[in-house]
Amino acid sequence: MFEVEKSIAEAQEKFNEMVRYVRGEGESDDAYRAEVRLFRNVLALGRCLLAAWFAGRRGGDVGEAVGSLGVRS
Repeated sequence: MFEVEKSIAEAQEKFNEMVRYVRGEGESDDAYRAEVRLFRNVLALGRCLLAAWFAGRRGGDVGEAVGSLGVRS
């Protein structure tokens, strides 16, 4: 369960970082820079949450596997 909690804490910190950016240094960025930074952080946030989801399954059934060419096995 530790890995789930660790990943959730990372996700929370990533979200807090995004809020601090919007309220702080992001105020002086143009729309393009803000969009790029926030989009990258949203992807990182999603990665943290997906890691928590996988950690919670601990080897359980997580669905079909996807091959290197995107073909389901």
